[in-house]
Amino acid sequence: MIVRAIKGMHAIVRQPEHARQSAVIAAHLDPAFLPPPQEQREFLLAVRDHDDGWAEWETNPHTAPSGLPLDFPDIDKRDHAENWRRTIYGALFRHGPAAAAWIARHADELMESDNRDTVDALAARAWPGLNAADRAARVSRGFRALRFADALSLMALDGWSKRLAFDLDDAGGNAVPHEAWRDGPWSIRVWPWPFVLPRLTRIHADGVCVSSGSEGYALALLKTPREAAMRIQVEILPGGPSA
Repeated sequence: MIVRAIKGMHAIVRQPEHARQSAVIAAHLDPAFLPPPQEQREFLLAVRDHDDGWAEWETNPHTAPSGLPLDFPDIDKRDHAENWRRTIYGALFRHGPAAAAWIARHADELMESDNRDTVDALAARAWPGLNAADRAARVSRGFRALRFADALSLMALDGWSKRLAFDLDDAGGNAVPHEAWRDGPWSIRVWPWPFVLPRLTRIHADGVCVSSGSEGYALALLKTPREAAMRIQVEILPGGPSA
């Protein structure tokens, strides 16, 4: 879960819904930063489903004393690891080894684990005709685009205030530095601008809204989301080198 206190309420967004928003963001990246055209469908499915392993956990999430579900950084690492395992092998079954490799590389970084053997094995299945260095480059390009779109969504939804630096890999394998920072409750600025449109608006994520003082009702509302629906509109805007 993504749980954020803002203006006398708690906005709660499920992890798979955040991932769906990430895929919308990724779909607008300049093709120079995406995998080759023949792999882009599988890539976008990987971004869309990169948190699907959380769906089962979120049906009965751990809660804080207030009754709110725990925000995802506060969840036990063992639960993180199991949810990532479900996500990776679910993606392998539904979408193929490249999708699973990109997600596994993303999980490897977030968990600060040394699970590169799994990533390498999936990459070997995805690109059997390439040498190890070229397979690693394919993994890196997709992973960095996935991580970038994921982080932009999380910065907006979870309210991260820290300015973040990212590399995106271009078609030649060059790492192109980018920065992103918050510029309002649901707005993010990015420099240099990596998208095909001049700005991204109305990038929605659906969640529920719980008023402060009513935290104990959060789980009941999550089971009937239409009763407390909240559509969050995220904006991603160009920044500048001195912003």
